[in-house]
Amino acid sequence: MAVETKGAGDSRATLIQWIRPHLKPIILGFACVVAVVLIDLSLPLVFGGYLVDGVLLTRENYALLKWIALGGVVLFFIKGLFVYGQVYLMAYAGQRVVYDLRAKLYRQLLAMPLGQHARHKSGALVSRMTSDIGVIQNAVTAGLTDVALHSLTLVLIIVMLFVLNWRLALVSMAVVPLTAAAIRGYGGKIRHYTGRLQERIAGMSATLQESLEGIRIVKAYRMEQEREERLQHDNELSFGASMKSVQAMATVTPVVELVLVTGMMVVVWAGGRAVLGGEMTPGELVAFLAYLAMVTRPMSFLTRSFSLMQQAVSAAGRLQELLQAPVEREGDGGERLERVEGRVTFERVTFSYVPGKPVLRGVSLDIAPGETIALVGASGAGKSTLVNLLPRFYSPDSGRILIDGVDIARLDLGFLRRLIGLVPQDTLLFGMSIADNIAAGRDWITRDKIREAAELANAHEFISRLPNGYDTIIGERGATLSGGQRQRIAIARAVAGDPRILILDEATSALDPESEELVRDALMRAQAHRTTIIIAHRLSTVLGADRIVVLDKGTVAEIGTHAELMERGRIYPRLYRKQFGRAPQAEAGLAVQEA
Repeated sequence: MAVETKGAGDSRATLIQWIRPHLKPIILGFACVVAVVLIDLSLPLVFGGYLVDGVLLTRENYALLKWIALGGVVLFFIKGLFVYGQVYLMAYAGQRVVYDLRAKLYRQLLAMPLGQHARHKSGALVSRMTSDIGVIQNAVTAGLTDVALHSLTLVLIIVMLFVLNWRLALVSMAVVPLTAAAIRGYGGKIRHYTGRLQERIAGMSATLQESLEGIRIVKAYRMEQEREERLQHDNELSFGASMKSVQAMATVTPVVELVLVTGMMVVVWAGGRAVLGGEMTPGELVAFLAYLAMVTRPMSFLTRSFSLMQQAVSAAGRLQELLQAPVEREGDGGERLERVEGRVTFERVTFSYVPGKPVLRGVSLDIAPGETIALVGASGAGKSTLVNLLPRFYSPDSGRILIDGVDIARLDLGFLRRLIGLVPQDTLLFGMSIADNIAAGRDWITRDKIREAAELANAHEFISRLPNGYDTIIGERGATLSGGQRQRIAIARAVAGDPRILILDEATSALDPESEELVRDALMRAQAHRTTIIIAHRLSTVLGADRIVVLDKGTVAEIGTHAELMERGRIYPRLYRKQFGRAPQAEAGLAVQEA
């Protein structure tokens, strides 16, 4: 659940800060608003004063009647031009605010370390990128326009009321404090309920995204009913929060209007007595009542605009919380090594995702340049965590990780990650060309380097058979390719930048024998002359490793070759026997022959 860490005042300041760079179109839009208001306020004078008192009551002056009719058409034509300018300019400003904010937020999400991403569901982050930004867009596009338009209208109406009859104006102003109190009282409720609603929408988005991403599992295990019930639960919570917000907004408008109409009826009574007593003309009373009737519209719109601005303030608080999260930056001024051999050293490394519950405990390990190390161990032993520390996806709680004797915390982050190639178990490809997937945003990788990497990964042949070769656009997550083809592109992506260190996360699991052979051959070639760390889920993949490191409950329990560990190991033979069901001694001899 998102927690709003900023007060309403801070959130308002944040919202103003986002709007400030786009003040020019907003000011021009406000100028159009002023013109529209002035035209609207001229109409009661024209039709109340001139038409009633100057034409209808005198029953003459037909020429003035003609000019009044013509002037009305001209006024509405001019008003239409200013309305167009007002709508266009405010919409432009709103779109620019959203454009900048969306780009800033997306940049922030990409720069956040993995630890920050782990604290938020991806669906909730998507909700902030869409729903919360949409609320702010509405506030800038419609809310600011309405606030400017109707605030100015209200002020000028009040001025005209005092010009026409200051006594009646004072009577009508008695309802203003009551109206302000009603708006203020309901504003806090609206902001509170809107915050809860956005949180519920974020939860529902997370459930929906989770279900769609895992649709194969959902169908395979007949989880449709469970998923539907979960979404229905989130939907009910969202509905409840939405109706609370609607209830507050629906209540404030009639309350405000009732107060205003009550004041208007008092004015009708007092004004009627003034006309009957000869203190006002009928035309003056009609004009006064027309202006007074116009008060209800800006007050009603201001009430709704106030609700919209409260929603935007709430959304701004949640977005600002995300924008203030810690980030990692490439080119951070760290060191760059002139020559990299590829020695990797872990010195008494301890790490925990949750304070007080370490996943790694004092891990020490030295990997020589060009050496291949296999990490094995039961699920949860810390294999993936250990390699995730190397590219600084996370930082250790204590201890150091060194490359060629230099603490990676001192290295420039971009330089560090350029040294490392990663081939994950679950290959993720993006919906762009194969060449772009291999280059992976590294514009310094040439087309020739892309082809060399594909050839090394045994991918060039099948890529060449595709309709557009390396320019072929693949489906989302590489859905148009087979598992083996995706893995080979992932290997090409890992080696295209010529990394000195290679991390392999069991890249041959769930492949058919032919694809597995091609991928395994590609991996063997990719490892040549590189320091390689293999996360082994299947022990059959570790036979070619120079050394095998057995992790147990976050510590290094055993180190050695396959034969050494089968002979004198305590944990490794048991793991091997669980997978292959053979006696350790017999399997050791077989493994040595295979190696």
